[in-house]
Amino acid sequence: KGRGGHPFLLRREVWQEMVDTPMEGGARPVVRRDRSRVLRLEVDDPGIHTDVDTPDDYQCLLRGQTSALILAGGQGSRLGGVDKSGLVCEGEELLDRTVGVLGQVASEIILSVQGIPRRVPTGVRFIQDQYLGCGPLAGIHAGMQECSHPWVIVVACDMPHLSASLLSYLVEEAQGVDALVPMRRGRAEPLHAVYRREATISRVEKILERGGRRLMELLDEMEVRFLDEARWSSAIPEGGNSFRNLNTLEDLDESGI
Repeated sequence: KGRGGHPFLLRREVWQEMVDTPMEGGARPVVRRDRSRVLRLEVDDPGIHTDVDTPDDYQCLLRGQTSALILAGGQGSRLGGVDKSGLVCEGEELLDRTVGVLGQVASEIILSVQGIPRRVPTGVRFIQDQYLGCGPLAGIHAGMQECSHPWVIVVACDMPHLSASLLSYLVEEAQGVDALVPMRRGRAEPLHAVYRREATISRVEKILERGGRRLMELLDEMEVRFLDEARWSSAIPEGGNSFRNLNTLEDLDESGI
């Protein structure tokens, strides 16, 4: 168990650990690392027995426990009301570009929108916000209810340079807390973060019901780990561009759009 008694997946640098994390279908895996540096996944179903011998195996295990939520309910008001998910970067619409990156690190992708989406990429499910005009909190509220895995990567739809390596690293670092929010240039990045689904659902609706609109209100009520920029940038040196989003014409020019 992690801090606060939350279940978590084994961090790769831990030598000897036994943890219990819910999986699809109610199976309860136990992951062990011994001195041979071999991970082993065991579940209650005797027909499932998976060795996790390499970093790629470990990433596959994490991916199977992770959903991704794309927030696309904004109005794009600072860009004249443009649908930013349809902007083209390097010959590809931002929505497709985002789905392509998230598919590397999550086994399920949900698109949160306010109305009827212009289109939905293959393999993606969409959900409409129940609290209209309430910003990202409304998208997180609706999307978390549609997600089926315990960990959810939350990103905005206007991030053309998302890094799969950085997002995967954030999922690893999130184990044992309610949310993992990276810091960049001294500021928290809650729309490029990882949330524990159960803990988030239980809080976000209460905040919306009382008229709350700020993402920081949600974080204030959760057990959050704010990840220092020095830590994630040391692990993923090329990850800085992953946070870049599109709010102004200057942002479009800098991103080649």
